[in-house]
Amino acid sequence: MKMIQSFNTAIQSLMVRLFTQMPTRSNRQRGASALEYVVLVALIVVIIVAAIAFLDESAVSAVFAPIKSAISGA
Repeated sequence: MKMIQSFNTAIQSLMVRLFTQMPTRSNRQRGASALEYVVLVALIVVIIVAAIAFLDESAVSAVFAPIKSAISGA
């Protein structure tokens, strides 16, 4: 029984410490760092390259053909 009470006391002290320190920890993080933006852009580039790699060359050229004709016609 004494072991259960000490366990409960330990859990309570951990919870108190967690909830009292939570607001200060969240205030220190203001926004995304440059590294997070670089990882996000790299992930987007990998997805785009993978999508283009799985498409046929004819499908890719069909998408860009109207753009090419609009640029050359202007």
